[in-house]
Parts: sequence; C-alpha cells; structure tokens
Amino acid sequence: EDEISEKDPCILFDKLKKSNVTNPNLNSAIILIEVEGNKFLFTGDAGITSFFAIPNYQEVLSNIYWLKVPHHASKNNISSELIKLMSPVYSFISGRRHVSQSVVGCLEKIGSNTFITNVSGHLEFPM
Repeated sequence: EDEISEKDPCILFDKLKKSNVTNPNLNSAIILIEVEGNKFLFTGDAGITSFFAIPNYQEVLSNIYWLKVPHHASKNNISSELIKLMSPVYSFISGRRHVSQSVVGCLEKIGSNTFITNVSGHLEFPM
C-alpha cells in the first residue's frame, strides 16, 4: 500500500497538512453554469467546507466539464474527494503563488486536462 500511495498523487495530496482557509475565501461565490449538458464551475477562492455546504452537492458537483480550480490550486481549498467527485474534463488554474503540485497531480491522475497560467500563459477555452 505504501508503494501505491507513493505513486498516487491523490493519496499524497490527502496526507498533506492543510491550513485554515480565511473567512472571506470561505464566502467566495461558487457559480455553476450549464450549457447543453456541460457544467462550467467557477469557484473563486472557495474552501472545501464551502463545497460541502451546497445543497445536494454530490449531484450538483458531479461530472464537471470545466473547472476553475479554487484559490490558484491551493492544497487548502480543495480535496481529492472533491476532485474525484467533480472529475473535470478541463481544469484551469490561475496564478503562480499557491499552486500545489499535489493538486495538479491529482487532477491529472483522474484524467483532467489541466492548464496553469504560470506554465501556459493566458488561458483561453475554445468553444
């Protein structure tokens, strides 16, 4: 099992120590837009408890097509459980300071096409 956890970025991500998320971030707006059956989720700097507070969150957050990863992909603002639930086809990460490679690795492990502004520059989504 240790060998598997060493190779699985989602398990490694779960083992990281997390810090508290500030109250303004916990109150970030989370906006879901559905277009022709595709869910686009805009998360601002929302924290993990913010997602769990969404009524019927498991259904609402499942099978996301496009995800703006919360708080620049900080390890404190999303969990592997949420990443697996959302299973985003595309994940966009803005910023460079808070980007956790464990978050990026977990997104890539579940098959999400992940783009980061500090790597890819300006991000555009073709429709």
